[in-house]
Amino acid sequence: MINKTKLLLLLFLFPVFAESADLDSLIKVAETVTGEKKTNLYLKIADMYKNVDFYKGKEYCERAYLYSKNNGFKKEEVKSLLSWGMFFAITGNIDSAKIVFTEAKNSSEKLNSDSLLARAYLSLGNLDYMTGNQLGALANYESALVFYFALKDTSNLITIYNNLGVVYGTMGLYEKSVAEYIKSLNLSRSLKNQKQEFTALLNIGTVYYDLQNFNQALIHFTSALKLVESTGNQNDKALALLNLGLCYSGLKNYSDAKTSFEKSLEIARKIKLVTVEISGLINLADLNSETGDFQSAYNYAKEALNLSPVESFRENRIVVLNILSKILIKNGSLAEAYGYITEAITLSDDFGLKLKLESTKILADYYLKSGDLKNYAGTITQQIILQDSMYNESLNSKVAELEVQFNLESKTDKINLLTAEKERSEFRLKNEALIRYLLIAGLILFALVIVFLFHLTKQKTQTQVALSEQHEQIKAQARELESLNNAKDKFFSILAHDLKSPLNAVIGYADVLADDSDIKTPEEQHEFAQGVKSAAYSLNDMLTNLLHWSRLQLGNLNYNPGSVDLSELVSATEKMYNENFKLKKLKFTAVSETGLTAFADKNMLSITVNNLISNAIKFTPEGGSIDLKAFKENQLAVIQISDTGTGMSEEKIKSLFDMTKFEHSTGTSGEMGSGLGLKICRDMVELNRGTIEISSKTGEGTVIKVTFPVSKS
Repeated sequence: MINKTKLLLLLFLFPVFAESADLDSLIKVAETVTGEKKTNLYLKIADMYKNVDFYKGKEYCERAYLYSKNNGFKKEEVKSLLSWGMFFAITGNIDSAKIVFTEAKNSSEKLNSDSLLARAYLSLGNLDYMTGNQLGALANYESALVFYFALKDTSNLITIYNNLGVVYGTMGLYEKSVAEYIKSLNLSRSLKNQKQEFTALLNIGTVYYDLQNFNQALIHFTSALKLVESTGNQNDKALALLNLGLCYSGLKNYSDAKTSFEKSLEIARKIKLVTVEISGLINLADLNSETGDFQSAYNYAKEALNLSPVESFRENRIVVLNILSKILIKNGSLAEAYGYITEAITLSDDFGLKLKLESTKILADYYLKSGDLKNYAGTITQQIILQDSMYNESLNSKVAELEVQFNLESKTDKINLLTAEKERSEFRLKNEALIRYLLIAGLILFALVIVFLFHLTKQKTQTQVALSEQHEQIKAQARELESLNNAKDKFFSILAHDLKSPLNAVIGYADVLADDSDIKTPEEQHEFAQGVKSAAYSLNDMLTNLLHWSRLQLGNLNYNPGSVDLSELVSATEKMYNENFKLKKLKFTAVSETGLTAFADKNMLSITVNNLISNAIKFTPEGGSIDLKAFKENQLAVIQISDTGTGMSEEKIKSLFDMTKFEHSTGTSGEMGSGLGLKICRDMVELNRGTIEISSKTGEGTVIKVTFPVSKS
């Protein structure tokens, strides 16, 4: 597999000025003007130097900052800090970048400037992304999003959607990533912003590339290239060709890949776009290594290394060092390879776990080829530790992402409530003023218009009654909102408890398995492993339901109804839960009418049936039975799940679908639950124009009957 090098985010987080701009002319003009214009010209020059000479760019940022600070230009001072921090970030001086961006944020708050504060949050989000803090990036981007919405700044909204898509993609949340990119794409097209449209197309292609769907990736990369050829932007053309090369490599079409990389490299060298030049060299090195041309691979990698000083391109240097080490190890040049790989490991400490894991794997390969088995074993242990850390980081990211979404939803509720109160207050004041003017006019004309005054008094009484009724409605809405918020608080409290239980189980079993002081029998080891597996399944079910619920609440769950073969659905469900039935010693039967199809969203229908089967397993004791049937009744497609479990009371059934009621429930083997799964089922069934009925008796079992329209096709 060709090494994937993505410079996409870095290039688009900080916009690039036109390639044809004359730097020398701008520098001369900047020295002749005064005031805020001088600062802004310094910042423009700095930005143009970004892809040519980092140190020159940083120098002009410092000039802009000192000039604006000495002359009391507060807003320009903050702009200078934001640009200055960007140069610190790109050159790997993360601590300095953090200090500068934070100072810019604090100054923006003092100036009460929403636009600068939004930029500060965006810059902090970029910094968090670069250092692998994806949750911090999400939080800062969401904060910037709120400000840009208020400012109606559509251009920066496009940027935020794009960056959110990149972060979600890095976290492996590909559906969420594509959803954000599509928002960016649609908004770009509505504004006829071809630059941002190009970005969105390229990033959607990158998601498909990550999923190894190279054909879909190729379609989007090709569309991006056609778009940029019509605009003539050479920066973007070099980047599009680079991504096309990566896609061709994934398809094993090495000839077209090489052509694309070489064209990209040619453009990058011509316009002095160093970042893309490095990436082109890296991928040509990797491609030649893959095809067995080690000398060419070595030459390209060495050239890329020379263009990647640690002060300016630390992350790229790590990638180059890794590739160079692999080439040398393959070619048997172990001594030279060792120097490069040890440098890569040292540098990777500042750039997250993924790069360090890659470097550690190469070091292990070096020790193996060198015959140093002791160090090889130690490096393998380090790999396992890094992989565990990445797994934990991924798990925490999923939970934290839901928390970010919930917090944003709470903020939206509060904003909407405050806006409604403000509108009602303005309405009340306008009515009071109108009544006051009418009363004055009535007094002046009292003698002549008695009838009119009587009519006005009657109208006033009606208005007061209407206002009183509206006030009662407002109070009722406020009580309902408070009740829903309390329900959410209670739900997350229950969720935290329920998540903790399977996590503790996993940790407990893992501790026992990891304890070398006592030799375990194979039977004991199997029992502990089954415990870990059961707890992990429980945890996965909870997180999956949470994701479905959050998408339903935010309206982000795709609804694509069509013809669904119920025989296939029943068969797939039986296979999915076969292990669970065996584990709990449950008798399971599944029957479906041949050729029966329902008209519904296949994904939602599958989620509904899986939740209902999972609940039946949870509340049916060992030795019990569960039946799944699909049949046609009264021109409707029916799915029926019956069990011989613990059953429910009438009162319990009535509370199942109440969104203000969440409570703990425990299965017959100690499984935890909050009732969220059934609420999700109800919402999805109703969205598909279906019905759900539950009949149950305590101690006798439960029957759940779900109906959907029959497919006409």
